Amino acid sequence: MARRKISKEQVVAKLKDDGDLREELRNKMISLVKESTALNRPGAQNMKPRQLSDAIFQQVGSKMLSQLSDGLWRIIRSEDGMKSEIRDTVQSVYATLSNPEGLPSRGTID
Repeated sequence: MARRKISKEQVVAKLKDDGDLREELRNKMISLVKESTALNRPGAQNMKPRQLSDAIFQQVGSKMLSQLSDGLWRIIRSEDGMKSEIRDTVQSVYATLSNPEGLPSRGTID
């Protein structure tokens, strides 16, 4: 069975095409920023944009990265995502590493 190698460009393109994930992340980010204490504290309007941005990122950055990670894994694991291509690539690499001599295969990983 021929294995198709997945490029990082294909993964990025798939993620960019997922409008649901983009919209979900956009809405979550807007909500987190609006609710952030960094934005709502006294004197925030007098901060330089970079200072305000850094303060907001310190507060909500890890929440956004976690949300992004969850969304990416949801896409990767979905049947219409890249689950089968990634599984095939992992199995191919596993088979090559576990059998460098090219002897008959003993099976695949699950």
